[in-house]
Amino acid sequence: MNHKIRFAFFSLALFQVAAAQTPSAPTAANQVKFSHESIDIANKETLSAFVKKLKITSLQKPVDLAASYGIFDWAGPTECKELVNVPHAYFCLSARRKDQNAIFARASIFSEGNKYCPTTGQVVPKDHPANILYYYLAGGHDIRGSVLTEFFGLAETEDAYAKDDADQTATNCELNADETAFKENVLDQIVARETDKTGATNVFAVITAPAEFPEASLLKVVSHETLHAQFYLNKGIQTASQKYWEEILTEGERATVKKLLGQNYNVEDFFVLLKEFVSYTLEYGAVEGGTLKDIAATHKQPLIDAIKASTGIDVYQLK
Repeated sequence: MNHKIRFAFFSLALFQVAAAQTPSAPTAANQVKFSHESIDIANKETLSAFVKKLKITSLQKPVDLAASYGIFDWAGPTECKELVNVPHAYFCLSARRKDQNAIFARASIFSEGNKYCPTTGQVVPKDHPANILYYYLAGGHDIRGSVLTEFFGLAETEDAYAKDDADQTATNCELNADETAFKENVLDQIVARETDKTGATNVFAVITAPAEFPEASLLKVVSHETLHAQFYLNKGIQTASQKYWEEILTEGERATVKKLLGQNYNVEDFFVLLKEFVSYTLEYGAVEGGTLKDIAATHKQPLIDAIKASTGIDVYQLK
C-alpha cells in the first residue's frame, strides 16, 4: 500500500461526492481467483503476458454502459499467483486500480495507516476518508500474511472499528463483496498452501498491482512491491539494510530520505521508513525518475552489493 503508494492531492469535493458511496464494485465470486501457476515476476516478458491475458479476460465481461458513468461501475477480474522469485510471496494482478483497491485498500490501511487514519490496526468503515483516498489513489499494495489474516478476522465483526469520536457509531465495517471473494477464493487457499509447506499459517506476503497502468508505471509498482515482500520475508535483508542506513548513509542523506518519504509515510515508524528506503532506492527506474532518484543514483548498486555480501541473497531486480 503501502507503498508503494503514489499519492496525489485529494480534493474535499471528491470526498463529499464519494462519501455517499461505498468503495466496492459488484464483484462476482469468480472474478477473484487463485491460480496454481506460479510466475517469474522478474521477467518482463512473463509479466507482460500475464497482464495481456488479464486484460483480455476483462474485455470479455459485458459492461453496463449506464453504470459506467457512475462512480463505481462493473468489476474487473483479479488473479493471484505465487512468485517464483520470492518464496512465500504472492502477486495479485487486478484489471484496474479500482478492482485492486476494492479488495486491498482497507487491509492496507489496517497494516500501515495513512494520513486520514494514522493509527494502524484499525478496521475502517467502507465510507471512511482513509478508504476513499486509497480506493482512488493507491497504485499498489504489500501486506504481510499475519496482517491480512488478522484484518479479515476482525472485519467480519462490524463493530471492530472504534472511532475516536465517541458521538459516532461504528458501522459499515464488515467485509465488502470484493474482500469476501478474495478471502474465500484466494486467502484461504494461500493459508492452506503455506500451512502444508511450513506448518505456519501467516508467514507470507501478498503484493498487488493494476493491469491498466502504462508499462513503465506498472513495472515500477511491481518492482517496488516485490522488494517489500522480499524485505518482509527475510530478516537478513532487514538487518543488512539497517546496517547500511546507519553506517553508510550520511546524516544529511538520512534527513533527505525522511523528508521526501515523510510526505506520504509515517517515517517515525522506523520499520516503515527502512522498507520504503530500500524499495524506493532499488525499484525499477529509481535512478531515472524515482522518488529517491538522487539517493538511488549514489546508493542503488552499493546497497544491492551490501545485502548480497551480508546475506547471500540476490535482491529482486527486473530483467
